[in-house]
Amino acid sequence: MQGAGETCGVIHGSIAIVSRFEWADDLTLPKVFHDDTTGFDVAGGFTTGDKCPRCWKYDEHPNEHGLCGRCAHVLHED
Repeated sequence: MQGAGETCGVIHGSIAIVSRFEWADDLTLPKVFHDDTTGFDVAGGFTTGDKCPRCWKYDEHPNEHGLCGRCAHVLHED
């Protein structure tokens, strides 16, 4: 399985809309879900940062209006 990079971003956007995504060899969170179709084991938890008022994703580096990088780019505020 590939780590960070373009492939990770494509898969990340296809699986779920989440604020943060990381590939890991060992899942350390207490609740793990197994998907029989893909064979993936998935764990979720809380992230850090501020919630974007537009998309509600969390970002550790929002702009001066509190927007995440994606929303700032879409609204041309980056």
